[in-house]
Amino acid sequence: MTKQPEPVSTRVLMEQCWDELEPDPNRVQVLIGQLRRKLHDPPIIETVLRRGYRLIPPRP
Repeated sequence: MTKQPEPVSTRVLMEQCWDELEPDPNRVQVLIGQLRRKLHDPPIIETVLRRGYRLIPPRP
């Protein structure tokens, strides 16, 4: 079994990925949802409750 990568918090995503002066945590959720719809099968983005998001490694 491979080790799961550490989740990335919404705060870190906002700090490192947004150019807006005041990024909105709800906007992160909306964009993660859009990414999931576009990359739907197999699912590659996992929500880690109260911690953030992480990518699911592909199965061999």
